[in-house]
Amino acid sequence: MEVHLDTLTPQQRQNIKQSRWVLREKGNTVRARIVAKGFTELKQSQTSTRSTPQHQLRTLLALSLNNGWTVRTGDISVAFLHAAAAKASKADLYMYPPKEFYNPEDKIIWKLNKAIYGLRSSPKAWQNHLAEVLQQLGLQRSTAEPNIYMTTSRDCFVLVYVDDLLFLGEEQTTNRLFTAIQQQLLLRPTGTLTPGNTVSFLGRNITNRGDYYEINLSDEYTTTLLREMNLHDSKPAPGTAALKTPTAEHEQHLTAEEHAQFRRAVGKLQWMTYTRPDISYSTKELARSLQQPTTADQQKLKHFLRYIKGTKHYKQIIRPTVKIPPRSLPDLNVYVDSDWAGCKTTRKSTTGFVITFLGATINYGSMATRIGSSRKAKHIDLKHLFIQQWIQHDYVQLIKIHTNDNPADIFTKYVSTETLQRHLQQAGITFQQLNLH
Repeated sequence: MEVHLDTLTPQQRQNIKQSRWVLREKGNTVRARIVAKGFTELKQSQTSTRSTPQHQLRTLLALSLNNGWTVRTGDISVAFLHAAAAKASKADLYMYPPKEFYNPEDKIIWKLNKAIYGLRSSPKAWQNHLAEVLQQLGLQRSTAEPNIYMTTSRDCFVLVYVDDLLFLGEEQTTNRLFTAIQQQLLLRPTGTLTPGNTVSFLGRNITNRGDYYEINLSDEYTTTLLREMNLHDSKPAPGTAALKTPTAEHEQHLTAEEHAQFRRAVGKLQWMTYTRPDISYSTKELARSLQQPTTADQQKLKHFLRYIKGTKHYKQIIRPTVKIPPRSLPDLNVYVDSDWAGCKTTRKSTTGFVITFLGATINYGSMATRIGSSRKAKHIDLKHLFIQQWIQHDYVQLIKIHTNDNPADIFTKYVSTETLQRHLQQAGITFQQLNLH
């Protein structure tokens, strides 16, 4: 809405946002969008939407296979523009038009009615607006994960990632809900996960193989990473770690350019860990050296990327092996392992875990832990007593298993190729025997 500059208060004039054009090529056309320069907006708490954890996606996919549900995706066009600008900012927002439309002598600016792209408050405004729409349609919002909505009968779930929606549920309920949302928002269908089909969600490709789902990044992602490190023609390595220990001559610091390249590569590897449990530990170890990597760290990275090259065909799978009636409470199996004070430099310990739901791997991780306590850890005693109570009531059972049967072993240390491949299937990876010849 156009307003005259003289009608604004001094404080409102001080907070007028600048605007700019964002151009995006698509095919033979160029799309142009006017956005606000949001860095001039006052910082507020909770101004961004939550990102959806990957383990929530895996859990819902396992549940859908167990229940024989339909899975479909959709995205909402110009999502932020559905929400009112003042809802999240709690004040009127104003913006200078682009220079093509602005004449300083006229003193005409724009009052923002919608949460335009670029504002810090726009993601929160959109999240709140979407929540209102879905709750008006009868959905309940999860208290554990705010980006998950569900019907009261639990026969349909909606997983939200900014403007992308994943629907999982009974076919009739899912289609009816999809249509109802289309009457409120610009929701367009982007795919249905029928057997043999692939959809994209959370930056991953999900393929329906009938009795299981495959989740993976595009081949281009791995190929680009190898080319950036000049390893696209390298010989694949059978394991994640080199057999030879780097000598002192490899302990020189990297140049600024090599350091930047190292950080970029490790950052991309961290993105890959969401679909590659087998690289979680090695990636964590490389990330420890992000501040001051040496040539020894660089050597480890290159060897690790050679392993990536030989395992590009590895894919994460969601394959339930346990069948339960709909709306029953399934068991969770949690495998844990630890390497006590295993880091020779920091003496930090490493904890690894694998969580399965209906027999399918839904979560895993490798994390460093420091020995000792702090004031911030006062809650640990209470949590320990809480876990004891659960064990006493048989809600939780602790069972010791042999290392050879524990998939969490690969998340705490470098292991041999034989050990790695023995645990991969339990960790949720499809693989074939490596052929390096």
